[in-house]
Amino acid sequence: MSIQLQQFIEQKQSQLEQSGKYRHVSIHSKDAVMLARKTIGEQFLSTDTPYSQLGREVQHSEFPDISSVPFEENATKVVFEVIEKRKRNPITVIFYFLWD
Repeated sequence: MSIQLQQFIEQKQSQLEQSGKYRHVSIHSKDAVMLARKTIGEQFLSTDTPYSQLGREVQHSEFPDISSVPFEENATKVVFEVIEKRKRNPITVIFYFLWD
């Protein structure tokens, strides 16, 4: 099932807010990366992914079994900055969005 990146971000943000674990949730970045089996490749100057990109969420065990050479972006790393209840410092929560 393919959804747009914008919908994916909204869903994940609402899930984090409704979990009750965090008092503040905000999106930090949405950078293009390359997912390969057991590997996450990211360029130093990675590009921002457009919100209209279609795809689906993947877990580490579902990363595609492709070669890491040559480097080709095929996913988005969505990073949320959250502050846990009764804590001061923010932490990051990361989700991966594989493009269609």
